[in-house]
Amino acid sequence: MTKFLYYLCSTVAAIFILTACGGGGGSSHSDDTGTIPSPSGPPAAIELSSQFNASEGSFTIIATVSDENGEAVNDGTTVVFSSTTGDISPSQAGTVAGMV
Repeated sequence: MTKFLYYLCSTVAAIFILTACGGGGGSSHSDDTGTIPSPSGPPAAIELSSQFNASEGSFTIIATVSDENGEAVNDGTTVVFSSTTGDISPSQAGTVAGMV
């Protein structure tokens, strides 16, 4: 139970410390309708979800990053994770469809 509380506290701390920064600078491309989608704005909101893996004693954290209009940020936008009570690996990653 103590180990579970440690991981739970680590996850909660990571959620509060999570930072999204930078811009992916992704390129526009045509979709099936022939329109060119506009690039998203800078990160404005982060939604987090986590899942505890009891067999490994670890958590999986998923960050969904959106701009001020609620649209997914450009692919490759860097998200940096940090924690004061545990290790996070990898500590940063680029978004794909707004998720990392």
